[in-house]
Amino acid sequence: MSVFNTGRLILAAFISAVLMFRFIDCNRKNTDQGKDRWMPVLHPMYMVSLFVGVFAISLLLNQTDRLRNVGASLAEVMLATAVYFALLLPVLPLLRRHFSARACATLWLLPNVLYFAVYGDGRGKGPLLMLPVRARLDWLLWVWLAGTVTVFAWKIAEHVRFRRALLRDAHEPDAETLAVFQSVREEMQEGSALAAPLPLLASPKTATPRSVGLMGKRLRVVLPERSYAPDELRLIFRHELIHIARQDAGTKLFLTCCAAAMWWNPLMWLAMRRCADDLELGCDEFVLLDEPEDARARYAELLLRTAGDERGFTTCLSATAEALRYRLENVLRPKKKLLGGVMLGIVTVLLVAFCGSVTVAYVPQRLDEALGVDAEALEMRHIYVYGEYKSLPEPDIAALWDALRSREVYRLAGSYAPEGTVDFYGWADGWDVAVNCTGRYVFVDARRFENGTRSKRSKDRFTGCYAFAEEPDWEALLTAAARQED
Repeated sequence: MSVFNTGRLILAAFISAVLMFRFIDCNRKNTDQGKDRWMPVLHPMYMVSLFVGVFAISLLLNQTDRLRNVGASLAEVMLATAVYFALLLPVLPLLRRHFSARACATLWLLPNVLYFAVYGDGRGKGPLLMLPVRARLDWLLWVWLAGTVTVFAWKIAEHVRFRRALLRDAHEPDAETLAVFQSVREEMQEGSALAAPLPLLASPKTATPRSVGLMGKRLRVVLPERSYAPDELRLIFRHELIHIARQDAGTKLFLTCCAAAMWWNPLMWLAMRRCADDLELGCDEFVLLDEPEDARARYAELLLRTAGDERGFTTCLSATAEALRYRLENVLRPKKKLLGGVMLGIVTVLLVAFCGSVTVAYVPQRLDEALGVDAEALEMRHIYVYGEYKSLPEPDIAALWDALRSREVYRLAGSYAPEGTVDFYGWADGWDVAVNCTGRYVFVDARRFENGTRSKRSKDRFTGCYAFAEEPDWEALLTAAARQED
């Protein structure tokens, strides 16, 4: 069965085109002046809001079995993200050699488009790979939720503690340092994130220059208590102001949300680390844009002398020794790289198109029990046969349903709507039930009557996609049911 459908492919093409246009437009200018140059390709604070808002709204809109429906969609996004990161991590060194660091950093944020893929009209036809689990996983939803809240609260508390310690004994630096800072700010003033007041402080609690705060009046640039030459200060301030203008601290907050949602997945934690490295590499590229070789040498020396730690939602000049070697190589021996807009567009199309191609199948149960209605009261009244089986004699509805209803099926974690080959329609205690079967998959849509008719907008609705433990021999079943009718 194909996972693709027209709606999802159109959605993938549209998102890809918007992202490519935005990325290329942000990098069109030959200089680093102008607010478009500084603005992030994917606004991190919008993504944080979207991350929370999409699923909150979904809980409100799904009146029946809403928690399980939202949980299934969450599972689809998480599985797709895990597979995506597993494929991205081994090829990242190759991508870094040929594409800009900003494009590589954006790759880590692309799974956000999956929110639109899951909640859009273009649902997948079915998975390519199904991982069956012979256990009930409903209780895991509460374990996941408890872990998400705990991890997010821990990360917020860690940031608050570090910020307080960093700023507790902070003070203004000398007038010469402030003058250099103001000069660099004026050069980059067109970046809207730099228009608000931005204090410069020195603190004994940091070993490396860093910026702290997410937006507005909370933003600070903090230096360690050591002396720097004016040319070194200019490089430092450009680095930190670019971080602020691109809202990289907000990107780290968003990645923390993702890590909290997928706290059980080590790939997500590794992806968060790699994304932070790519943010620093992208910042290096901007700082050294069109700079001579001696400026690159001074910048490399700064990186070596200011290695520190990166905690909370902060950005710093030099964080981890792990990424330092690669950053130094980029600084001292820069290579001409492709911008990466087309690469991002292709990856976006593939990511959206293949979302849901891998899923978990769980809660094995009888098909009639999985329908969400009284199995004994259910009466199938209509049947439609399509495709290759249409030429077979019309089957007896009751006989064919009796042959299927006791078969074991697994619930699929994800949003699927396979097109039926054999479709049943029936009624049970005020419920209108549709069961669409194709190959191994079964899509169930049960709605209560509204004014005596079946309504697509019914508030009391149950939908779900299942897979037979063993794929039925449809030709044999249809032939046997036809013989019983004779």
